[in-house]
Amino acid sequence: MRNGEIQYVHMPAYETVHQGKSAEHLPIDDTVPQENGVVPWDIPIDRWDEGIETDEDKKEIAICKQLFQCLKEQDELKIKELEQQLSECIRARYGIDGSELLEHWKINDLWYLDLEENFFVMQSIDSQEKGALKVLYEDFGIIHFLRHQPWVLIEQYRHREDDTQPFGMVVLPYQDGNSAFALQFEVWESLVKQLHGLYRVRFFEAGSKKDVIKQFKFCDSAYVAHDIGFLFLGGHGEPDRISFGKDDNHGKLRQQDVENIDPNRLKNFFVENVPIILISCSTGADGGIAESLSKVGSTKVIAPNKVTILRKINVNVEESGISFDVVFSSPEVQSTFG
Repeated sequence: MRNGEIQYVHMPAYETVHQGKSAEHLPIDDTVPQENGVVPWDIPIDRWDEGIETDEDKKEIAICKQLFQCLKEQDELKIKELEQQLSECIRARYGIDGSELLEHWKINDLWYLDLEENFFVMQSIDSQEKGALKVLYEDFGIIHFLRHQPWVLIEQYRHREDDTQPFGMVVLPYQDGNSAFALQFEVWESLVKQLHGLYRVRFFEAGSKKDVIKQFKFCDSAYVAHDIGFLFLGGHGEPDRISFGKDDNHGKLRQQDVENIDPNRLKNFFVENVPIILISCSTGADGGIAESLSKVGSTKVIAPNKVTILRKINVNVEESGISFDVVFSSPEVQSTFG
């Protein structure tokens, strides 16, 4: 927190992260694999605790504050000017096409509410690993950096080429009109910790169904030693569709798309009997897209059958494989197929 100036819209744990403190996490014992004597969630994010801010940090946050105010006042000329300034900051500091990133953010009507939080996490990651944000954006499609504790994405960047461990994917949507996916960062943090030393969790974001296929292909070529071991697929949902972006055609995965999938194509990407969890409201309704996916993939699919919130994921790793106990807002909203 910067001298009490920043007002957090949500996600209070970010205040503790940027003061160099850890959010609550699973107990650590001697069996947790360590690298150089340090578990990854102890990566120090200490610049906020020390009160260290660079001129770049201050400039970015100042523009965010001005932009927020101009958006409230609907000052269109000033908004365009500030967006251009922010775009140039992003390009110069992080090597990312700032105009493109802003356009991705702006598909969400309330994008400006998350603006400062996105920059907090971006600045934290950049302070530890120069160049990481560009890789996370270009290779993994990540634009909503605030959805994760900084160490999670730093860990992903540092081990982006590692093919020695099995892995699974978490694919989250670009479109998130109510910021529901920004509230799940502790769930994903816990998942990474539970699987540490057993499976790598690789986070992706997608704005279309083509993006999802592209990411499957990326994993197929980048990690040749292992097929995808599990899949969490997120997006705002209805019984017959999952939305990744605003485009009414390419931005949605529809039940008909799933039913037209060649099962042999899925086998090229996934382990046999791959567990699939849809973090997508109402997709688990009887006769819906989750049931169709289970039939096409001949695998177990878990999905909520009503509007709900993801609360927790418990991991079970046995000789027969990996499985997940998924906790939504109430037990009766969960459906399981296959």
